[in-house]
Amino acid sequence: MLASWEMSPEGKVKDMSTKRVEQKRSAAFSIAFLIVVLVLVVLLLTGCAGEKGTVAGPGREGETPEAAGPEVTITLYFSRWTETEAYLVAEKREVAVHENLPLVALQGLIKGPATDDLLPTLPSTTTVLSLEIENGLCTVNFSKEILFDAYQVGPSATGEALALGSIANTLTEFPQIQEVKILIEGKSEGEVDGWPVENFWGHVGIYESLTRDESIIGPPFEPDDQPLQI
Repeated sequence: MLASWEMSPEGKVKDMSTKRVEQKRSAAFSIAFLIVVLVLVVLLLTGCAGEKGTVAGPGREGETPEAAGPEVTITLYFSRWTETEAYLVAEKREVAVHENLPLVALQGLIKGPATDDLLPTLPSTTTVLSLEIENGLCTVNFSKEILFDAYQVGPSATGEALALGSIANTLTEFPQIQEVKILIEGKSEGEVDGWPVENFWGHVGIYESLTRDESIIGPPFEPDDQPLQI
């Protein structure tokens, strides 16, 4: 085979086959360099996407959700009726720590007991509109359903006494509460839809603040059912 030659700018003779080898080497180097650059870019993009994908569930971006918080025991009072008597029974509940545990307790009281052996004392349709504590006095503002849906729990004189007692005894379990004042739709007297607020269910009434009454609390009762989750 005849060799090809060309004259370089410096006047030197250069083998054409040698030139082609150098060109191939240069092209291979360029391809290798391009591959390395592409790999680095892919790794960089993958790393960024991984950082953005660490968010799971509520919370600030990049944070890992915390495990469930600590729990605390609260005591609620529901009614128990026998053939000869009726009284309140304490029911223990484990609930998550909350900045307003008295409100959590009252909402649990409205929700009802965890066992069929105990009975609710308040209508389940009742809503706590507000709850404030000042100087040992807890002022609770209930919705009007606590009056007009009293048929759910039996608005007898005994039922009313147990209802008011369950509110007072549940809330005074908290050391910062010594007395309880009940409002209905923001009123402690006057009428709500034609019903005299201070009469409550028509027997005991809410003319004065409520205090703890342990005389209506019966012996402890251990239900077999699982506690309600609040």
